[in-house]
Order: sequence, then structure tokens, then C-alpha cells
Amino acid sequence: GESAAEFITPLSEMAKNTRDAYEYNPEGAKRLLAEAGYPNGFKTSIIASRQEQDWNIVQIASGYLRDIGIEAEIIEMEWGDFFKMAISNEGYEMHYGWAAVNIDPMLWARLQFDPRSEGCCIYNGLKDPTMEILMDSVYNAETREDYVKALKAASSRWTEQHYQVTLLPGVNFEVWHPYIGGFQGEVTM
Repeated sequence: GESAAEFITPLSEMAKNTRDAYEYNPEGAKRLLAEAGYPNGFKTSIIASRQEQDWNIVQIASGYLRDIGIEAEIIEMEWGDFFKMAISNEGYEMHYGWAAVNIDPMLWARLQFDPRSEGCCIYNGLKDPTMEILMDSVYNAETREDYVKALKAASSRWTEQHYQVTLLPGVNFEVWHPYIGGFQGEVTM
């Protein structure tokens, strides 16, 4: 198969302000929360599927949030209910669940980056004309080289705009995580 890393611009090649935004910096995060009007943090929830690997990762994320003053209640759901809720894009502030990128690269691109895509779990309603133009370039690419170039541009825009925070997945997924220095490929947990 193809590695998702082939289609992603490495964080090291992005602008400094984008790289800095993905740096682990609890004090900086607390400062941003205070600037946003939450000097004492806030309460929220994370909905997670009941799969063990999801539960473990959400526990880690909850700890990171707690370190900056965000109290995140973890709500467990059976996979079917979780998936239905995620696609409906209703009833949650954050969610974490298994997602595979080991699929057709064009389908992956559509589900990952296109705000117009039906069934895109967390992006429904996003209005970003620049992203739409970039995705049109992906769809209209005539050569593999053009496709990879267009998809890298789309992934860069997605990362720069901070539309999502991607956490580690379960076993043997090809993934990309901008906050793990030098990481560009498969992870096994």
C-alpha cells in the first residue's frame, strides 16, 4: 500500500508559526485560554468509542487537557452508536475513535480534507473557499505528480488552520502526526 506520508507536507516544511502551534507548550496553552476568556479553564466532554485502544488514547488526551485547566469528562459509547453520532455531527464537543487511512487515496483525501464531503465526521458545515479550491485541484489532477502536489497543498492548509487535532490511532495504521518530531509513517501500538 501507499503511505499517507507521501501525500502530506511534513511539519518541518511548514511555516514557523504553524510548527510552533503544534509544539507541546502547556504554559502557552494556558496563556491562550486566558486570552480567550478562560483563565481558569473550562469543562467539556470527549466522546470515545468503547474500543480499548481508543479508551487508552483518550485517557492520555484528558490528562494533557487537565494540565492546562480543561476538565474533560470522558463518555464511552459502543462503536455503532459512536459512529452514528460522529457522522451526524451533533451532540459532542470532541470525539475520538478509530479511523482508517488504509483506503483509496482519493477517498481518504475527500474524507480528510474536503469540507463539502458527505459523511465527513467533524467537518460538516466548515466554509473555507481556499480549501475547496485546493480540493478541486486534487480532484482535477491529471498526473500522479500533480495529485501529490495538490494534496500536499491541501494538507498544509488543513494543518495551518488547525481544523483538527489528530491523536494516535490503534494498531498498524499509516498515519501522520505533526506534533511527533520526525514521524512520517506507520505506527504500531
